[in-house]
Amino acid sequence: MGSMTHSRRELDSRDFTYGRPLTRQPQLRVSLWNDDESVDVTWPLYVAKRREGNPLSFTYADSDMPVVTEAIANVLSLVAGKDLQRFPVQVEDSSERFEIINVTSLVTCLDTNRSEVEWWTDADFRPDKVGKARMVTRLVIDPQQVGDHHIFRPAEWDLVIIVSDVLKAAFEGQNVSGVRFREV
Repeated sequence: MGSMTHSRRELDSRDFTYGRPLTRQPQLRVSLWNDDESVDVTWPLYVAKRREGNPLSFTYADSDMPVVTEAIANVLSLVAGKDLQRFPVQVEDSSERFEIINVTSLVTCLDTNRSEVEWWTDADFRPDKVGKARMVTRLVIDPQQVGDHHIFRPAEWDLVIIVSDVLKAAFEGQNVSGVRFREV
């Protein structure tokens, strides 16, 4: 999947990947790509396809923004509704219904003793990132910290999405295309 647009303006997909809820009232506001401005958005949003063929039932658009079929969004809501927001989106050249999934739960759960993490330091000249994970080559979470979340982003490294065994089983039961599972 490619970039997200509305009224021929390219929107910043990262707004849907920070692990925080977006305000929908009175209207959804999304940042413009490469601009500090935010705009009110009305439906539908559009996502371009990057490759020919049928879209996967779970895929990532620009900036790793999750896009799923409506059927998979329904499964996500049944299992993990409190951990996400759903936004309808029209995928280029497809009559099927899709949704953007905004995973809104950030959980502090990284097991720093067993994970392999490269941390941002003062030497990197990014004071806004000092003390945060720059790269995680071995991700291990502390399951005691997860609680009852079935889908979440680790607060220490929000680039990834973690799902519970319950949600994994639900995805496998639906033959979801486009996902790979790795134990963490």
